[in-house]
Formats: sequence, structure tokens, C-alpha cells
Amino acid sequence: MISPAGIDLFATTDEQRRLLSAGGGCSRIYGPDGRMITKELDGGEEGLVYADIDLDEIVIAKNAYDPAGHYARPDATCLVHHREPRRAVVPGVTEATFSELEGSEGA
Repeated sequence: MISPAGIDLFATTDEQRRLLSAGGGCSRIYGPDGRMITKELDGGEEGLVYADIDLDEIVIAKNAYDPAGHYARPDATCLVHHREPRRAVVPGVTEATFSELEGSEGA
């Protein structure tokens, strides 16, 4: 998070001042299950974010994730990383299997 005073202090050119804007914090803490477990700080609000956690919840989350077990099978789960930009929405495609998707050959 940066304040207007911080912008004045650190931005030495007009370009830097143009790129910086006050705020930008939005700190929060998420639990192992993905729930937000703290009060949400507004982007312009200063404060400390802390939480009490039950470390046993980490074990439960790790067991649910199961990276080396049942769902690590290539016939059940697959991660495809395309290096070129892709469109997030493809109009007109209502159903497709993995092998029918463009660019998935050899994945």
C-alpha cells in the first residue's frame, strides 16, 4: 500500500507519478480450505491482519488435495499449459472432449 505522501517521496518523474496511485493494500488471510478468515481491509485502509488458525485444518486440506494419489492419474486429471495467448471464451462450443479442443494434440 502506498500513501499520497509516499508517492510524493518516491516518484521522481511524471511517468512514475502517473503509474502510481494511493492505496492498493487489500490484505487478507485465507484458511487451508480457501475461506477468508479475517476482516477484509479496504484498499485504502491501513492496519494489521492476523488470525488464529487450527493447524489440524492443514492436514485435512492436504488430504483433500491428494497430489500423489487417486487424482494424480493422467487419465483422471491433466494440466495443459499453452504458451501462446488464448481467448477465455470460445463462442459456439457447447460440448467438447479434451481431444477435441484446439491445440491439445499431444498433451
